[in-house]
Amino acid sequence: MRAKRLTTSQHGGLSRERKGKAQGNDSIKKLAPPLKPGVLKLQVIIIICVSLGVYFNALFAGFVFDDMHQVLRNPWIKNVGSIPEIFMTDVWNFAGWASNYYRPLMHVSYMVSYYVFGLKPWGFHLVNILFHSGVAVLVFLVASRLFKEYQNSFPIPYISPPFVAALLFATHPIHTEVVTPIMGIPDLSFTFFYLLSFYLYIRAGGGFDGSYCFSVGSFFIATLSKEPALTLPVILLGYDYAFQRLNYPLLRHLKRYVPYLAVVGVYLILRHFALGGFAPSKQETGLTVYQYVINTFYLFMLYLEKLLIPVNLNFLYTFQPVQTLFQLETILSLTIGIAFMSLACITAKKSKVIFLTLLLVALPLLPALYLPALAQNLENAFAERYLYLPSLGFVLLLAFLLARSGVYKLPKPKIALAIFLLILTGIYSIGTVRRNSVWKDNFSLWEDTAKKSPQSGMACQYLAYALQERGKVEEAITHYGAALRLGGDKVSVQQFVRYNLGVAYGMKGESDKAIEEYQIALKLNPKHAKAHNNLAVVLMNKGWIDQAIDHYKSAITIDPGFAEAHSNLGVAYAKDGLIDKAIEHFQSAVELAPNNAKYYENLGLANRTKGRHQEAEELFRRARSLK
Repeated sequence: MRAKRLTTSQHGGLSRERKGKAQGNDSIKKLAPPLKPGVLKLQVIIIICVSLGVYFNALFAGFVFDDMHQVLRNPWIKNVGSIPEIFMTDVWNFAGWASNYYRPLMHVSYMVSYYVFGLKPWGFHLVNILFHSGVAVLVFLVASRLFKEYQNSFPIPYISPPFVAALLFATHPIHTEVVTPIMGIPDLSFTFFYLLSFYLYIRAGGGFDGSYCFSVGSFFIATLSKEPALTLPVILLGYDYAFQRLNYPLLRHLKRYVPYLAVVGVYLILRHFALGGFAPSKQETGLTVYQYVINTFYLFMLYLEKLLIPVNLNFLYTFQPVQTLFQLETILSLTIGIAFMSLACITAKKSKVIFLTLLLVALPLLPALYLPALAQNLENAFAERYLYLPSLGFVLLLAFLLARSGVYKLPKPKIALAIFLLILTGIYSIGTVRRNSVWKDNFSLWEDTAKKSPQSGMACQYLAYALQERGKVEEAITHYGAALRLGGDKVSVQQFVRYNLGVAYGMKGESDKAIEEYQIALKLNPKHAKAHNNLAVVLMNKGWIDQAIDHYKSAITIDPGFAEAHSNLGVAYAKDGLIDKAIEHFQSAVELAPNNAKYYENLGLANRTKGRHQEAEELFRRARSLK
């Protein structure tokens, strides 16, 4: 009867046995020796060094793909006065494109990097790598807190499961799409502040001290970095459930969640104000609700596969949605998905730590499984970058299973663990270093992507563009043709390819073909300012000045800040003998692009024609100094 009284709770309280589990951290501290500060510091230093080491060759990469727009062609990051606009508009507003993304911290991060490093790509890459190192350290700190109850299971502090988890996270090749290209900063920053908030929440215990306040603040920063940060409150609830903290009074827990929910509310208000709605940009996919559901399971299976076996990595996967319930892929993915959910339900009662790791895998991945949000680019709905945060749950699960496997109780556990770490982190590190080299420049990236996704029209068109930039015009034209065949009737593909085919034919000196391609591009998009400008250049070369002037005027009407079009129109007017009009547009070009020597030369020549030799000489002097 005494034993029964010891295991029976009254008035809804905890039994002595359950209290021991709920307060396991305190009891474990008595059983296990405390971790020496020197060991902790050494582990952190090793994690940072490994993180820096596997991404060291990324420092030699340049700007690729969206880096060109987000950094090189982004006027916001070059002017501190743009900060209000950054926080009041969507992420692509600076380029005139509408989107459903509100990520002001991305531009702020680029702005800081710009003022520190200028436009040197290695500086931006360094920021990414430092963020990744910080995330790896936070993985170690979070794991140390989560596994504290099992501290007496791993008496080898130098190779503890938290250390193993952090090293695996630091070296996992799936992270290269986030860490190596500069455009990965939203994923890096949101994950860093997400984990920092989670760690500080754990550290605060049940109190409302400084750690708790900083946790709420860090969560707010994470939401301004990327949308999946909004999943954190559910993770906190899952953590409280897994570690028996929900046995505290309900009111106390509600008070702890309220500030996080308030942050969500503030974020949604800011987002609605900036975007003019929660998700104003709508796209059609042609899929039914039923097909959305089955493809959610299919995507989840593909993500688990890449997390477990990170080989044949690719920037642009050609995602083919499953159509019916009776396809082999659908049956397999449903089986895996149901098994995963069943395991989560079982471990919710049997092993709370495993339950939490499964939650950390699935919950941050949910936004990437919602196809309507990815409808604008359904063909490319699967992307490795979405696994950056979910991989936390994977490495924690692997480390926890290692701790419970009994390997630490082997006669020579140090040797066994050292071999395990050496093999797995070695394989991961080699994969990461090799993958970094693919991101060296646009040509290496798209050459690799086109080989792995030969049916992707987007891969073909960007490889063609990279070849064109290298002067390999014939090869570029061939790949543009392939892009047209694969892209079908997609207006975006047709417009991009037709315009660049015009550029390619212009480079070859085939004026008639260039004119034909530019005209097709303008039929697809009459407001394409660059197409108007380039077509006018070809027309000028053929001596058709009046037609050229009309297209230059169209370009300027569409984009009044188009300095090159102003300068070209000035040249056209000068050839037509209209010097005063030429001077007017040369002056506009100089004002819009004050660091362009050619525009000063053109303005100087026009002034000299008018007999203004002193003004002309001053303009020539300015042009020489800029050169």
